[in-house]
Formats: sequence, structure tokens, C-alpha cells
Amino acid sequence: MDNALTPFRIDIPQADVDDLRNRLAHTRWPSPVPG
Repeated sequence: MDNALTPFRIDIPQADVDDLRNRLAHTRWPSPVPG
């Protein structure tokens, strides 16, 4: 088994990245559960 890291690259349109960042910035995360 080879555990070496292999670099890779993917092309994602900038508009998709911007949309994802916007969605994450506006996500309403739940409050942590006590305990």
C-alpha cells in the first residue's frame, strides 16, 4: 500500500465557489447541545 500524497487539481467555476462561500456565510448553525 502506497501512503504517498499525490497532488491533484480540479477546476471549479469561480461563481460556484462564490455561491458556496455565500451559502456558508448565511448558514444558521444549531446551538451546541449542553453536556
